[in-house]
Amino acid sequence: MTASEGSKQPREGLESLVEAFTGLAEAVVEVLPSLAEETQRRLTPHLAQAKMLGQLTVSFGSYELRRRAKAFVDAMATEEETTTEQSAEPAVNIDAVIADYDSLTAAAIVAALPGLSSDELDVVLAYEQDHRKRSTVLHRATQLRKAQTS
Repeated sequence: MTASEGSKQPREGLESLVEAFTGLAEAVVEVLPSLAEETQRRLTPHLAQAKMLGQLTVSFGSYELRRRAKAFVDAMATEEETTTEQSAEPAVNIDAVIADYDSLTAAAIVAALPGLSSDELDVVLAYEQDHRKRSTVLHRATQLRKAQTS
């Protein structure tokens, strides 16, 4: 093998490789438009279906959101009416019965109970049941109230 024959083989191999890549590129260029058209033809129905499902989801979600918002607003209005009705009741003036009632301990209130009238005991019972619900105060006021009615 001569030196000139050895240098021809890699060059011929390289030329064959370039020709193969060139042929492949030409085939891709020829097939690519038809491949794109086929892909679009296959995907179009799926895209239309996905769009329809998306629109349906948004419509139902909007309906559900409006329904829940209305239920929430109605519940708030009902709660506000109940609060308004409760606040319309006359407020119990506990400080007229026992001065600084809210600042006193249960023991101090229990000590003040024996000097109260039955109406005043009723005020103390109502106030304590609506507010702190201290069992010692409620129990002693109930005892004294019963003793006064007997």
